[in-house]
Amino acid sequence: MRSPKPSASRPWRVSQIVRGERAVTADTALRLSRYFGTRPGWWLDLQTHYDLETVADKLEASIARAVKPCALRPMPDLAPA
Repeated sequence: MRSPKPSASRPWRVSQIVRGERAVTADTALRLSRYFGTRPGWWLDLQTHYDLETVADKLEASIARAVKPCALRPMPDLAPA
């Protein structure tokens, strides 16, 4: 697969994103979505998923020890179907 042309996104920017050295920004998402014919939110969703997985790998155990679940539970009629 060819990377986007410079008018879509700079090759070094795409390379840094692939290596995990740079995040997908709204600007980059717009450019990539235009080039590949996708929606910008798809690229931002990928970034959000990556961010959550990365942080979970590092902090999930310590967060589980430090943060206790709320005792309140949603009422059955208010819970999403």
